[in-house]
Amino acid sequence: MTTLSVMVDDETAARLNTIAASRHENTERLIAEVLKAFADSDSARWEEYEQTGISISNKDAIAWIEALERGENLPCPT
Repeated sequence: MTTLSVMVDDETAARLNTIAASRHENTERLIAEVLKAFADSDSARWEEYEQTGISISNKDAIAWIEALERGENLPCPT
């Protein structure tokens, strides 16, 4: 196991501490779980892209995000 040091703002640290306390675990363990879940998810997305080659253009992604910001509930572009 490797130890990493992560700097977060005070508000985020407080939120992480609150979440960890509500789950009856320490903050470091919570952060490790979150980072592992992110890495696993990112790896899975990359593997899917490598297998299918399916992606969306930057233009379509930005248009979708802007629509979401306007309150439009559109499905993710394909």
